[in-house]
Amino acid sequence: MGDFVKYYDGAFSEAGNLGRETPIMADCWHPRVVYSEPLGLYVMSSKPILAASQGKIEGLDGQYKVAQFCVSEDMISRSEPKIFYKDGRPFGNHYNAIISDDKECQPNILKSNDFSVLCNHNGSLVSRYKSKFVKL
Repeated sequence: MGDFVKYYDGAFSEAGNLGRETPIMADCWHPRVVYSEPLGLYVMSSKPILAASQGKIEGLDGQYKVAQFCVSEDMISRSEPKIFYKDGRPFGNHYNAIISDDKECQPNILKSNDFSVLCNHNGSLVSRYKSKFVKL
């Protein structure tokens, strides 16, 4: 895996401990990144805490349970984050993670379009949602 480094001024070049840093994405809390081999893209799940707390997302409950997702070719530039709705409510929770369902590979590498999203809140059980990438 190598040394832990931080992103700063256009490159992953700063020491992980006490190094300077530049945000890659605004309003991105608890990010988790996987690589999708079928899509050839990195897919990130995170929580949009500012948008949630400022009332910019319709249908949230008082705990602001929501996830946002975006894709990237290079882990620096990315698509606009997207929120998905399930049963008329924003999908997600406080912590959100995409993981591979393939028992033969690492959990952060998707070998197919089938995967799971794990969601939970502080001190709660983890919920697993079987998911799939589809072309629209």
